[in-house]
Amino acid sequence: MKACDYLSKDIMVECNRPDVGLQKMGYIFNKEDVQDILTLTEGARGYKFMQDGKQPFNGTNSSLVVGKWRSYYTHQVKAVVFDKEVVEMLRGGKFVVVVDRGKTGDAQSNTSFECFGLRGGMTLEEATQDYYSEDTDAGWSILLAESNGVMAANVFADMSYQDAKEALDAMCKEAASASVEGEVLIVDGVVEDEVLVLEASVDGEVLNL
Repeated sequence: MKACDYLSKDIMVECNRPDVGLQKMGYIFNKEDVQDILTLTEGARGYKFMQDGKQPFNGTNSSLVVGKWRSYYTHQVKAVVFDKEVVEMLRGGKFVVVVDRGKTGDAQSNTSFECFGLRGGMTLEEATQDYYSEDTDAGWSILLAESNGVMAANVFADMSYQDAKEALDAMCKEAASASVEGEVLIVDGVVEDEVLVLEASVDGEVLNL
């Protein structure tokens, strides 16, 4: 029996679980630029995915689908976009999206950021503009979805919330290539005494996950 097929830990109430809802800042990457979680192809970048309002990314959810031969997860990210050009860019592409559940009470936390689309990519399934909608302020309501996820969510290696956020921000710099080895982030292969060096070989701005 595979390790994922049986229970190997207590089911307890977590005191340091994230708050309900998501933070306003997320991240989005072109799927073809993503080699692995927190690793992009050389010269690729990610993009910040900002939402406003009291309930950013409202409607984002994950579900387990039990099939005849196997079970899998569906992930949906809902957002509002005001730039029509962005909607066109999303149409037909495949993406990886990272959402921020907020800092937990633990100094080391791998549950704050959740990553969707690593396996097959998320695709734009819905895009609707209602000119009289107060919920979207007449913007485009979009739905990005992944239907064959093998995990409830992909999370980052054991690292602090701040280190994970800095890593994601660095990946959203132009011509940035970032990866993680153990708990030390390497940007373009440069590390000084286990201190993250963001200036090295970063000469532009941000995209990808």
